[in-house]
Amino acid sequence: MTPWQERKAKAMLAGSLCTRLFIADVARQCAMSRSHFSRAFKKTTGMSPQEWALDVRIRKAQECLKADHLPLAQISQECGFADQSHFSRMFSKLVGVTPKRWQRLNSNKAQLG
Repeated sequence: MTPWQERKAKAMLAGSLCTRLFIADVARQCAMSRSHFSRAFKKTTGMSPQEWALDVRIRKAQECLKADHLPLAQISQECGFADQSHFSRMFSKLVGVTPKRWQRLNSNKAQLG
């Protein structure tokens, strides 16, 4: 995957957190077939396009949890999750703790430091 293709793909994936984006559309914008794009993206980033997009959504959620005291339902919506339950499941699976626990742990670190 060339640098311009990687930049284009990441911009499209990150820019569509709250909307449905088809990998075939991203691949087309990168002048590749869907399967070739998926393989090349994984080889370049170490993650599939779907995994990379989920990682971006989780990192955005962590920023919201750290900075704001928004309800989890609102954070889940802003980060493109189907609902609060889906957000909590995916966050716990990838981060290892629930969003509320993560928020408590990180706000305590901020207060101590």
